[in-house]
Amino acid sequence: MIALKKFNTLKPETKLRKYIKIFHQIEMELQVGNLANLASLHQFLVQLIEDNINQKASSTARDILSNNDESPEDSIRKLNSIRHMLIAQTGEGPADWDLDLRLPDNNTLTPQRSQGSIFCDDIRSPFNLGSIIRSCEVFQLREILISPDCPSLEHPRLRRSSMGAENFLDIKRAKFEDLIQQPQEERGTIFALETNGTPIQDFTFPQKGIVVVGSEELGVNPEILEVARNEGGIVSIPTLGNKASMNVSVAFGILASWWVLKK
Repeated sequence: MIALKKFNTLKPETKLRKYIKIFHQIEMELQVGNLANLASLHQFLVQLIEDNINQKASSTARDILSNNDESPEDSIRKLNSIRHMLIAQTGEGPADWDLDLRLPDNNTLTPQRSQGSIFCDDIRSPFNLGSIIRSCEVFQLREILISPDCPSLEHPRLRRSSMGAENFLDIKRAKFEDLIQQPQEERGTIFALETNGTPIQDFTFPQKGIVVVGSEELGVNPEILEVARNEGGIVSIPTLGNKASMNVSVAFGILASWWVLKK
């Protein structure tokens, strides 16, 4: 971490961005119980107040410094608030990597995988694919199959949105034409998530199946849709607003919940 003396030689714009990085680093350390930089945090909070870059941030910094008995969680939340105030001060919104998302500690759980799988048909956005992978882990789907034109699993935006879920799942590149060559009793019943299908509350989900989720722009490939229609059917999520569809990763999360939890 930069020494305070050197820190104070920086230009104001550089200093602002350095504050953001410093507070982010300390925030992450506090989250895992590392208090080694607590003294440094107090020094930089005092300096932030003196610099008066942002009045609200300075007020929150004073609050942290004056409440020695508050819980670590409260301090983390206040520090997080300061960091996002400073990000806003730069004139930029927070990027995905500015959001230090945490997963609950479920290491003691031994979840049982469902018999559900997913085939991602040309999902283009790394963020969407990462979010789908995260939902697959949350609802314990058996397998994730991704078409050749889906993003790389190494893409930083994918890894950011999946939050490490890809490390716990069986993910394979696959072509749909190869998939349908497998016996149905082995691969499961193919169905698709698409508009103009059976409302999700009325849909009969297969015990063992593969849901096809299609491209953000074009939806499920018509040839794949025809296979799904002849096997397990088309399932849709009813909407109430002016928009006839929703983000593909959000839609899949809703479907996964219904499929795995509906009895």
